[in-house]
Amino acid sequence: QVQSFLYRCRRRRNTSHMTEAKILRYLSHRLISQMLAAIDRHLTGHIRFLAPHIPFQGPMGTSAVGPVELKTNWQHLDLSAVDSHPTRCPEASVADEMAAYIAHVRDEKDSTGGVISAVATGLAIGWGEPVFDKLQADLAKALMGINAVKGFEIGSGFAAAEMLGSQHNDEIGANFETKTNNAGGIVGGLSNGAALELRVAFKPVATIGKEQNTMNSEGELVTLAAKGRHDPCVVPRAVPIVEAMIKLVLADHYLRNLKYTR
Repeated sequence: QVQSFLYRCRRRRNTSHMTEAKILRYLSHRLISQMLAAIDRHLTGHIRFLAPHIPFQGPMGTSAVGPVELKTNWQHLDLSAVDSHPTRCPEASVADEMAAYIAHVRDEKDSTGGVISAVATGLAIGWGEPVFDKLQADLAKALMGINAVKGFEIGSGFAAAEMLGSQHNDEIGANFETKTNNAGGIVGGLSNGAALELRVAFKPVATIGKEQNTMNSEGELVTLAAKGRHDPCVVPRAVPIVEAMIKLVLADHYLRNLKYTR
């Protein structure tokens, strides 16, 4: 049944409107929860997705849907409110601003990009590999494989390039807990028990109603203005896809970790 389902979906066009989200959610929720109950105990109820970007707690810049930013740290948000607004932003006032900006971009026959931030808590220590198949590498590969994704960050991300080692190091305190999470929950390719914090950047939709210069199949310079219905922003739609991809990667590393814990 699953193979038949995947075969039918592979025949569809490779766009963000495809049934990719349905495929991944089916595999991660149905199969993992039914066949691998132990995995589901680790994942269910722990992964929360914040869209658009929620800034990392520390010295780094922020991104969002266009110029609209959500500056509240994820620990101070009601993550259960993610699906309460079409933008899937958990803070109502910011969500309204994002919706207004998306509507403005649509009226201008243009599109906008954005960032999805993800937080996963409750991971056991030691998921991943120290050299090949590091946890962050597998997450990056899975998430960069999603249509329209142009960037991936974990922990402090690109902001780490401007920091000193004394600033970036997560100092360890009582019970081996760190005061900061610049590592984003992964050290040396392995989960360290802290919250997994990552961000995925999406480009603007390429198909827009504004006239742009291009070339036709005859090699002639022409102008193109797309017709029909096209989303001005795919970020809200991509949240369940990002969620499913992360769950699949974590489930895989849970299984791989059993050879060390059993």
